[in-house]
Amino acid sequence: MEERNIDRINDILEKAKSQGWLDGFDFSILMQRRLIPDGGYIIDTGNWENVNAEAALMLYEKIKRHPILWRLFFML
Repeated sequence: MEERNIDRINDILEKAKSQGWLDGFDFSILMQRRLIPDGGYIIDTGNWENVNAEAALMLYEKIKRHPILWRLFFML
């Protein structure tokens, strides 16, 4: 993972620890940085909200294909 991604992720996680909360923007950026591989992208144009929508749809399709793995490893 690129260093800038790790730094941004750590910044957001530190904010969550110190504040006890995250706003929707920081949460979505955290999820995007974890779900989209370095150098990868989901859409050619749009903003972070468009990326959220596409990422949610793509993630949901993967969950539907592998529900047991999702339950075992990713459900909180």
